[in-house]
Amino acid sequence: LMYCAYALQANGQLQNALAMHLESAAIAQDESLTWEVPFNPTRAAACAFALGRLAPACELLKTAFASKARHRWMHVERSALGVVIALATGDAALLAQALDERAIDYAFASADAYTIGRSVEAYEKYYRSVGRDEDAARVLRTGLERMSSPDNGWCVLQTAAERGDSSDVARAEQLLALFPKRHALAHAHRAFFAACSARRAGDLSRAEQAF
Repeated sequence: LMYCAYALQANGQLQNALAMHLESAAIAQDESLTWEVPFNPTRAAACAFALGRLAPACELLKTAFASKARHRWMHVERSALGVVIALATGDAALLAQALDERAIDYAFASADAYTIGRSVEAYEKYYRSVGRDEDAARVLRTGLERMSSPDNGWCVLQTAAERGDSSDVARAEQLLALFPKRHALAHAHRAFFAACSARRAGDLSRAEQAF
């Protein structure tokens, strides 16, 4: 069930993915079972958050922190998502629990697009929220440097388009030019980047046309 939920999540079927994550959680709590049933509350929280269901997302993430998972990449994902959700909800306790700046270096040491994108999105927002603009710029630029294919970190491109300086935008444009012309995801990245850039410039008509 958990891996089916991952597949649905990757395919954008978030409502079905969340339902399957929660079904996996319910089965995992059945003490009569003699085998371990895996459940990833962090990915379930990501589904709920993407659907705009902030309260369930918070509760699922608190379950994730209570699980004491020690795997480095699970820790990175949990930290980044926790920061994003805490900033969106104003939950200071969750923010304090989620913050771990080591997670940024762990993320950049990986080649996982989801992890890199989440970490850049989370910590760039956090740094700006507390006035650490130099750190925010550093995270964004490192994220741009780590990108090498259409599968890597759409959040990084969005941030470059919406809040980066001219050099960040130029770097993002160079990366987009390197992506295969007929790659469906690369095409989506280009449209998304154009829309974000137009929105930043205040041209809402052009932003709509880009999509």
